[in-house]
Amino acid sequence: VEGETCECPLHGGETSSGPRGDGRTFLLCVRGGGSALGLLLPRQQHACDTREGSPFTLASVNRVKTPGGRLVAQVTKKLGTRPKCGDCGMALAGLPSLRPREYSRIRKSAKHVTRPYGGSRCCNCVRERIVRAFLVEEQKIVKKVLNAQKKKEASEKKTQKKKKTQK
Repeated sequence: VEGETCECPLHGGETSSGPRGDGRTFLLCVRGGGSALGLLLPRQQHACDTREGSPFTLASVNRVKTPGGRLVAQVTKKLGTRPKCGDCGMALAGLPSLRPREYSRIRKSAKHVTRPYGGSRCCNCVRERIVRAFLVEEQKIVKKVLNAQKKKEASEKKTQKKKKTQK
């Protein structure tokens, strides 16, 4: 479909249809002939109707004018999100917000804080877990004490019955 205007977010160029490797044809974004961007990125054509082949899936391309007066394409990467708490979903304090690949490149001490559940749970959730564990242990102890008291009372009743029957 020659001569149609493109809805590409980078520019308002023209489109042309082209063959795909598998034989299908699709609309390609053709950067304006002779412009600085057209000469700079001739192979970065992409399908305007899908996000699959688009350079905008992982990054954004902006036109920037250099101090020398040239118009160049500047690729800005996607921002990383803050690591979140696995329980409440709140952002974890003290950890950098990076892309997943960048976490593999930083040192281990920068990926977590020094406490139990450091890079995984926030401080409030860790406090809740500790208190919950303490209360569960207390409950177990109380159950044991109550069972011991019941057994003691039962044994005392048996001894009293034996004494009554002997008299």
